[in-house]
Amino acid sequence: MLVLHLAIINIPEREYIFDEYHYVRQAQSLLSGSKITLWHPPLGVYLIASGMALFGDRGVGWRFSSVVFGVLSIWVLYLLVSRSTRSRSIALFSSTLYAFDSLTFVQSSVAMLDVFFVFFMLLGFLFYWRNNRSLAFIMMALSTLCKLVGAAGFGVLIVMMLFDHEKPKDLLKMGAVYVLSVAVPFWVFLLAQGVHVDPFSTLAGMASDILFFPAAASKFSSQPWDWLANQKPITYYLGWTTRPRYRVWYRGVGNPMIWLLIVPSVFGLIYDYVRHRKKFSLFYLIWFVMVYLPWYPVGLLSLRPLFVFYFLPAVPAVTVSIPIGFANISQLIGQRLTRIGMSIYLIVVLAFFIAEFPIRL
Repeated sequence: MLVLHLAIINIPEREYIFDEYHYVRQAQSLLSGSKITLWHPPLGVYLIASGMALFGDRGVGWRFSSVVFGVLSIWVLYLLVSRSTRSRSIALFSSTLYAFDSLTFVQSSVAMLDVFFVFFMLLGFLFYWRNNRSLAFIMMALSTLCKLVGAAGFGVLIVMMLFDHEKPKDLLKMGAVYVLSVAVPFWVFLLAQGVHVDPFSTLAGMASDILFFPAAASKFSSQPWDWLANQKPITYYLGWTTRPRYRVWYRGVGNPMIWLLIVPSVFGLIYDYVRHRKKFSLFYLIWFVMVYLPWYPVGLLSLRPLFVFYFLPAVPAVTVSIPIGFANISQLIGQRLTRIGMSIYLIVVLAFFIAEFPIRL
């Protein structure tokens, strides 16, 4: 997967892909020592700027950090699933699906913030399953410092601790770790920018703007219920290479063979937990619910347009739930038929991934 990313990382070299226009310009301001206008917490912009410091103000520099964090996310997901399910086969299957999801690949190929907050969210979940609560909540703070919606990961951990019947003082302690890990670095950044206000009011203002500030209408906007059917893909960039001449088409769209199984796989998690009381099924169900369902009231009550790539943090939960579903099916039809079905399924997933690859002959 790293090889595929590196093959296209500098295409296009001097043109922005979708929202790169905003975040690369912010990174340029950071590198020049100028103040930046904040729409989101700044950690993701710093990570983009680090790639630019290494490889210059061009495509490879803009996108290098996204590629690194996107590829590392696949590895972290494998470790997380292996630890939580105690099954290397489920871990390998789920991380493979995640790697070949078209939206995941594209978001890991462009200089936007989403791949960063998802990486830290995954890392936080891994530390939770390794029983390191402090590091888990610190990682969720880093996720939030990349993009405020990373706070959903904090909510997942709190809900899981409640299901674990952990003591109230432990909940308060971890809440304090999270809040301080968000507030202190953000406050330091504000001071470095010459802004002398408390970090909480600034973060609250960001959250209000993200959720309720009317933005320009877009033909690519969609509602959360559209995402389940993989509707309204977004054209991030459309152009041509020279020498040789290839079509370049970056699209924000999920792999249909994965996304069409969103609803069945979620019901599969419910079945698995109700029938077998497996903690990991409950965890992945809560993960999906916490990062996806809050967009429904936002979509219904807010004037702000929403986009399909907001579903990105839910994709890993879906790619884990699919092999869990196959494991349950194997109890009904046997392992041999299940393995044949899984092999055919993976081949079709790969075919759709190739069809959506950004560089096209």
